[in-house]
Amino acid sequence: MVLAAIYIKEHKYLFNKEQQVLNFGAKYFYDFEYITDNEITIYRKENNKFINDFYSNEISLISGIVGANGVGKTTLLKIIHKSYQEDTPAIFVYEKITSLGIEYFIDNRIGSRNENGSFIEETKPMISFFENIEFKKFEYNSYTELYYSPIYDKNVSDFYTLLNIESKHSERTLEDIYNGGILKEVIFLESNVSQRIKDIYPDFPSYGNLIIKPRKLHKRDFTKVYIDSNLGNPNKAETLIHTIERDLRVKNFPNPVSLLNSYLSILKSGNVTDALKEIWDLPQYKNFDEQNSHLIHNSDDFIKNIEISLLSYLFLNDIFAITELSGTFDYNKILKAKSFEEALNYMLAKYIVQTDKRFYNKPEEVDINEYDKLIQRCNTLYNGFSSPSGVDTKVNKEKITSDINGIKAIKDFYDLIIKNQNLIEKDSYISLNVKNKETKEILAQIIQAYVKVKTYFSSIPIASIDFIDIVADKKLSFGEKSLLNLYSTLYEFTLEKNHTRESENYLLILDEADLGYHPLWKRKYIDALNKTLPEIFNTLEIKVFDNIKKKKVNSEMEKPKIQIIFTTHDPLTLSDLPNNSIVFLKKDGQFSSVLNIEDFERPTKTFGANISDLISESFFINNGLIGDFAKDKIEEVIVDLDKLLDLKFNNNYVDISEDKRILLKETIEIIDEPIIKMKLIDMYYTIFEVSIENEINELEERLKHLRNLKNNQND
Repeated sequence: MVLAAIYIKEHKYLFNKEQQVLNFGAKYFYDFEYITDNEITIYRKENNKFINDFYSNEISLISGIVGANGVGKTTLLKIIHKSYQEDTPAIFVYEKITSLGIEYFIDNRIGSRNENGSFIEETKPMISFFENIEFKKFEYNSYTELYYSPIYDKNVSDFYTLLNIESKHSERTLEDIYNGGILKEVIFLESNVSQRIKDIYPDFPSYGNLIIKPRKLHKRDFTKVYIDSNLGNPNKAETLIHTIERDLRVKNFPNPVSLLNSYLSILKSGNVTDALKEIWDLPQYKNFDEQNSHLIHNSDDFIKNIEISLLSYLFLNDIFAITELSGTFDYNKILKAKSFEEALNYMLAKYIVQTDKRFYNKPEEVDINEYDKLIQRCNTLYNGFSSPSGVDTKVNKEKITSDINGIKAIKDFYDLIIKNQNLIEKDSYISLNVKNKETKEILAQIIQAYVKVKTYFSSIPIASIDFIDIVADKKLSFGEKSLLNLYSTLYEFTLEKNHTRESENYLLILDEADLGYHPLWKRKYIDALNKTLPEIFNTLEIKVFDNIKKKKVNSEMEKPKIQIIFTTHDPLTLSDLPNNSIVFLKKDGQFSSVLNIEDFERPTKTFGANISDLISESFFINNGLIGDFAKDKIEEVIVDLDKLLDLKFNNNYVDISEDKRILLKETIEIIDEPIIKMKLIDMYYTIFEVSIENEINELEERLKHLRNLKNNQND
């Protein structure tokens, strides 16, 4: 089954409310007559250039949509995709070629909708073929539409595509999107299907290893955040005053020595800058590289660098609001911790005590490994809404719970690194071979744990909270990344979207997927899709519902059939498509229009056509096929030569400076279009009475001069 044509009743932003028809080059061309609001007639005309099974066995049809920028290609793709936010009134015609002939299916999307968004059948117009051909109602479960674009555009989320493309996650950071893409690529490159594709597509982009390394973090990015702040509080004097006043109100002095020590710890506490410098100067973390002393670490010890990065963010995160329940904790314990895990426990204890000093009698005994007990203690302590002192304990509960979960996320991430420290090479980075079966699981675990840590630190007002980089051992170009992303995204779909596997037909909508490709790749774009996409989609285990067994079972249907509709700006790609398989769009002022088969403006040559013809006709480029800068420069030369010729023919003195004459000649010499160049040279020679003999003599003099220069250099 293929989507053969779409009738668009109106589109107030794109088509100026005029009816438009898109034909995709199937067995028949279709036209529509809108008789009344209640009746529409469909006419068909055989496409005498249609060739059945023109592509590989599983590719049913490939069609293109072309036109200048801003003509509405992506808008049309949205209509074709029938996205959940798309309500353009339209009729879709599908063809299915069988051994008995052609079956027709109609999807009538004209009419009113109910509150659930479904069409009200009574409001739909009656549809009939002029030849009284029978047709069936289109069944959505027989056809799955997949939209793909390499362009990051949050507006594309309107497409609601089943493919996991970057544009669907506008709330994620670019770093998260990148890491998610890396994981998709590893899963694909590790698969058997990727090897089969490489056999077909020898220069298909790939890499052998992924490198996980600590990101270079600048000290100034941390210190400038709270450059004048006190650790945990804006002003140590105000903190001390507030603490003493609070204790006087409560009048609870069971341990005067402990009380005085808490006051003393406030006075001794430094600001954030001081605390960070102290942690960076610890012997186990100090960066001794003078040239890179502005960095937190020198990247020579992977585990130590991860530790100091995490501790730096934890110190920066140590900001709290003073309440009646606030206590103090000696942060020197953190500096003197014997291990990273002990430092984490002290950091959590500090966070908790500063929020509520009642939480533990001995806060230094806080242990993140007793996570369940900590959460249970939190739930038990804060079973009401306020404490006797009037403090809202709901806020305290949320803060402490968040800190417990955050430190737990950090501990889990750290433990995962320690678990895989055997993969650390040269002490400075983790290397993961994409062909190892364990790689995708390890990478997935690291990324998942990493995202949880970043989420905990997300409230810190710092430019970046990324402390590791995940990169391939081979630097890929933008085009290579785009190609790899397309295939890994499609492969991920075949693995995860189980609920779509009852479909036998798939419509793959590619929105400028060839963006960034080298011309050699663009030349093989259609051929590669034709040969390689079946390898991807054949991994789908198509399932259907068995009424007898009352469950889904593997289908005995044929392999999935794939129809492709794409947009492009590249003539090399277009030269691989039969002309009747292309939808040409043209801009008419503010609006656009579709050039139908009979339209005299419609380009007539595409398949195997001359590239220059394709550029000038199919992409509607006016005023020549050269760049505007070159065109303007050549026109300036022509204007100057015309004026000089006019003077010459009227026996007037040719008044031109030597510099201007040289500029004219040098400009003519760099023109690479031979006909234009020859004509301008002829004009130049006529004006300045330069004979061929004189030109040869001049060139010989130049050659002699260059030889003398070379000989002098050799001497």
